[in-house]
Amino acid sequence: MHCASGDLNPLKWEKVVNFLEQFYHEYPMQECYSIPSTRFHSSRKMFELNYYVKHHIPASTVDFISGLIGRKAKNVRLYAKVWRMVEALHYFTTHGWTFHSKNLPKLWDSMCYEDQQQFNFDIRQLDWDSYLFDYVMGIKRYILKDDLNKLEDARANLARMRLIRALLTGAFWYVVVQFFGFGQKKHKKWAVWLVAFSTSHFLMNYNFRPKIPLKSLEEYKRTAYC
Repeated sequence: MHCASGDLNPLKWEKVVNFLEQFYHEYPMQECYSIPSTRFHSSRKMFELNYYVKHHIPASTVDFISGLIGRKAKNVRLYAKVWRMVEALHYFTTHGWTFHSKNLPKLWDSMCYEDQQQFNFDIRQLDWDSYLFDYVMGIKRYILKDDLNKLEDARANLARMRLIRALLTGAFWYVVVQFFGFGQKKHKKWAVWLVAFSTSHFLMNYNFRPKIPLKSLEEYKRTAYC
């Protein structure tokens, strides 16, 4: 039986985007070259700019370096596939529909308790957080071929990238302060640098979205692992 959640238990893109960012910070991918982030763009041009700056150019750079050291270049080809998938789903990810389900609750209410337990199709009982966790974890394991036993290595890699980003942010603001603060006293420039760096670091690392309770790895293995 196919059950559309519709207006009974709707799943909106805002929730999916929020979930994905928190999930990939807690359970990062093994081959991760940047810090995961998810956001919607109201402008097509801004979306394309974000894609080229954050994905296409870094992928091209990594492939170029891989070619120089004799390794296989695969990132540009991979992102080309991702881009084609994004384009194919563009209409559906930028529009919304509400499907009204009136007969399903009536059918559910007409069933006895025993039948409800045996044939549970009540979409209102579906926990989207748990469903999305199992779904995305399945992508990690069966499509991306991530080894969950190497999760700590992936987290260590993500921590290194956060450190690198912090160092680059600090270097960026140092250059800016030195350039525009030419002739200013040293302690004043350091104060401006500290405020700019601290503010940037906070905004880039703090998640202002609602916190989603994620399953632990042990709970996932106990309830859905196979």
